[in-house]
Amino acid sequence: MRDLEEDLNAGLINIPQELLVPATHVDKPSFRILRDHAQIRSWMRSERERALDLLDAVDRHLERLADSRGTKLLQRFSRSIRDYAIRRFPRQYPGVVAISDTPSTYIANE
Repeated sequence: MRDLEEDLNAGLINIPQELLVPATHVDKPSFRILRDHAQIRSWMRSERERALDLLDAVDRHLERLADSRGTKLLQRFSRSIRDYAIRRFPRQYPGVVAISDTPSTYIANE
């Protein structure tokens, strides 16, 4: 989601076709049309929730691994993605989700 607009401008569409077709009837959809479409916004919201759930699972798994350089790198990556999902995503896509919509379990894992 972070670079959705840049991807669209480059011709890369990472939105499921079954959502894309009802949202627009043009070959190259604009970012604004997709961002403002209710089904796309709902999909974005659910993808964010899914990402946070997967990050929780990754974090639990990494806690069980030995304290190694690779583990620390993966934990840093996980924190970075979580920070985007919790703080920057709501600012980048206002109205899709608010920071206050983030369950405390996601924030507690920081």
